Amino acid sequence: MGIGNFQWNGLEFVHSRGNPVHRQIFRYLSTLIVSGELPAGTKLPSSRDAARQLGVGRNTVITAYDALISDGFLEARQGSGVWVTYEPVAQTIPKSSSPTGTPLSARGRVLSSFVPDISIPGEAAFHPGLPDVGRFPLATWSRLVRRHLRYGQDSLAGYHSTGGLPQLREAIAKLVNLSRGIICNSEQVIITNGAQSALDLVARMILDPGDNFWIEEPGYAGARQAMTAAGGVAVPIPVDENGWHFTQMADVALPKAIYVTPSCHWPSGLVMQRSTRNHVLDLANTHRSWVIEDDYDSEFRFHVSPAPALHSLASDDRVIHLGTFSKTMLPSLRIGYIIAPKAHAASFQNALAATGQHPSLVLQAALTDFINEGFFSTHVRKMRNLYAQRHTAFIQETKEHLPSWMQFRLAKAGMQVVADTHSDVPDQLLSQHARSVGISVTPMTPLFHQLKKRNGLIFGFAALDCDQRQKALQRLNLVL
Repeated sequence: MGIGNFQWNGLEFVHSRGNPVHRQIFRYLSTLIVSGELPAGTKLPSSRDAARQLGVGRNTVITAYDALISDGFLEARQGSGVWVTYEPVAQTIPKSSSPTGTPLSARGRVLSSFVPDISIPGEAAFHPGLPDVGRFPLATWSRLVRRHLRYGQDSLAGYHSTGGLPQLREAIAKLVNLSRGIICNSEQVIITNGAQSALDLVARMILDPGDNFWIEEPGYAGARQAMTAAGGVAVPIPVDENGWHFTQMADVALPKAIYVTPSCHWPSGLVMQRSTRNHVLDLANTHRSWVIEDDYDSEFRFHVSPAPALHSLASDDRVIHLGTFSKTMLPSLRIGYIIAPKAHAASFQNALAATGQHPSLVLQAALTDFINEGFFSTHVRKMRNLYAQRHTAFIQETKEHLPSWMQFRLAKAGMQVVADTHSDVPDQLLSQHARSVGISVTPMTPLFHQLKKRNGLIFGFAALDCDQRQKALQRLNLVL
């Protein structure tokens, strides 16, 4: 006998295949009761009548009714039948614009004003900073993760190692020594839940409300937001195609911290010269300032020799070095690290425990093996060569496919390039139109806050092969 429809008081239940009928009846009736369409005092059909109308066994309806009775929606009255007893609680929705509403804190308002430039699944063209995740050795990574899940060590299952898995901290200390010339012990390495988490922690550890911090302009919005949310006051360091202009900082407010991306300026891909690096350290010593060295993209450089990290050049404990595995491996991995000052390493670890921004110990264990067994260095070397080729090819392709009023700047490092747009059309409007055809390019003007804005677009090229780039450029050309 086929299953039919269930109707009373003008309300109809239509059976859909795939789920047990008693669960469908329960879900349907509970929804009507909570919404008030079946108000308290309504008598339901008997189980026998409901079963006959539905064409199902009586036990199916009894099971649904029993579940509703157990959850307080219905009541079975002896000799009288089954009645709705649940009364929905009247709710009043406060108006968000009401002046009597409880406001957010000043820090909450700053944090909520940040609009992240997030990528869209399936739209790799041309989101800045996005690696080619298809080239990541996922089979190897999966095997390493399974290795640690299979054996279930106690050291990975509890509230241990809030500053980071000791083995990973040791591996990173050796890695930065080899690749960046940084001399530190493993206790100084603090593992965070990504680079933004590291920035947030550092900002709160070194800035008091009202403290000035110098920061590149244009520069990384996430760093500015983290330090502003910590109460800091931003003072711009002018950066253009000729480099960092610290000579223009003589008459500005003295800094409590100086934030720079010396190995790969965001977003231009400039690499800071040795003389400028020494000047930054001299300024920090003179003003007794912290230096925050964001080393987010140092692994990918084009036709230039590796530049020494600021941390490796510093003669004292003023440089706080930040790194991430989001660019070299997978953005979703969300593992970054801080090389904390030796005298404050324990304080940073305690503070991280208070924030709870530490990643999975299982993933940390897998990452330790990925580094120690040589997979990380092999992958980075392959990607460095690949991205260098794609950078050169992309610059050439833009000359063929994009309008002449877009002038691309060669990058020395990184996974993105900047195009100056010599046009009256605002870059934010250009970005919106590009989105309409599935192209993600980031406008430059939001990266300027106190200095004169410059129209431009930021293009990520690393994630795309030749065919993908050509098709995306053709779509973008139609819009422009």
